[in-house]
Amino acid sequence: MFSQVDMMRIVEEYRGDAIVILVFRASKGWKQVTNHPELDIPVGGAMGKASSFALGLALAQPDKKV
Repeated sequence: MFSQVDMMRIVEEYRGDAIVILVFRASKGWKQVTNHPELDIPVGGAMGKASSFALGLALAQPDKKV
């Protein structure tokens, strides 16, 4: 089995200039691997609303990957 941070490194490798929405404990691990912290948006207190937030952001920014 691999760790959460190892998985995040793979995601970061293919991320490009996409916006990443971070939820709960993912924020901590992601800080270790991100190359674009200016494109990271933590929504730890959203409690089940992160996907709705990400959808709204994607609709508002159609030229950006989310």
